[in-house]
Amino acid sequence: MLSRMRSRLTYANVVATVALFFALTTGGAYAAIRITGANIVNGTVTGVDLKNDTITGAKVKDFSLKPKDSGILFAQVDEDGIVTRASKGTKVTRLGQGQYEVTFSRKVSNGTFIASAVRRKYYTPPNVIVTLADRSGNKRAVFVRIRDESGAKADSPFHLVVIL
Repeated sequence: MLSRMRSRLTYANVVATVALFFALTTGGAYAAIRITGANIVNGTVTGVDLKNDTITGAKVKDFSLKPKDSGILFAQVDEDGIVTRASKGTKVTRLGQGQYEVTFSRKVSNGTFIASAVRRKYYTPPNVIVTLADRSGNKRAVFVRIRDESGAKADSPFHLVVIL
């Protein structure tokens, strides 16, 4: 029986058996290695590298996110369509009386829009109605329309917030 076994012991069979042994005994050891923050070079892990729902709000340090990270964009605009404060890259075009196009640096068409008119001089809300809509043909813009109590178009300063 031993001589019969020796006749089948070829170089290829021995190498294949040794390779199989190493693969089976060390494969589990490699899977057991735990990767920590000390093993990762800054900037090498991106969102696509993370499993969905593994990073929660509890794991993010308070106040460590910037507005661009949190998905909140804003614009503070005067009645002439001039931006007084806004997220980086925001532009405003006054289209006509009471009509403005606010363009942000990224797509906002899937976001939630919130706006309010302001009266700078008295810091009380003016008697106007602000309506918002996606800007037709521009996924990075919001259409803002302001009307007075009678329904006529009216210019007014406003604040706009977009939550993505």
